[in-house]
Amino acid sequence: MPVSTLNNSIISYCDFFNKLCKHPNNTDIQVSLESVKKYYNRYKDNKSLISEIQHYYDKLKTEQSYDILLSFEEYEQLWAYIHLMIEVIEGKTINLWERIRSFSDMNAFQNGMARLWSNGHKTVYTIIL
Repeated sequence: MPVSTLNNSIISYCDFFNKLCKHPNNTDIQVSLESVKKYYNRYKDNKSLISEIQHYYDKLKTEQSYDILLSFEEYEQLWAYIHLMIEVIEGKTINLWERIRSFSDMNAFQNGMARLWSNGHKTVYTIIL
């Protein structure tokens, strides 16, 4: 299982999103996007997972030097989890995967990423997806 810090996971998700925006019809990107959506739909209905995300976010707010290690089997799984984390932090559903994107969703996405970003490298949590 690969392991990544939260900061590196955010960078990876942004790279994927950038490729999606630049090459929306690329077959490989579309396959990855469908997999991300599958994981996201599974995660968003899991109330205990939502509570866990809120708990970790509350910890990150109080100590900006903490980072989280994420253990995952597929990058799409990781990206779906990051996307859900951003939605939980922002308190809204953020639709960036469809052709029509709103400025407010993009702002919420950027704000959520900024709130998750760690200033240091002290790792105190490991999340296994």
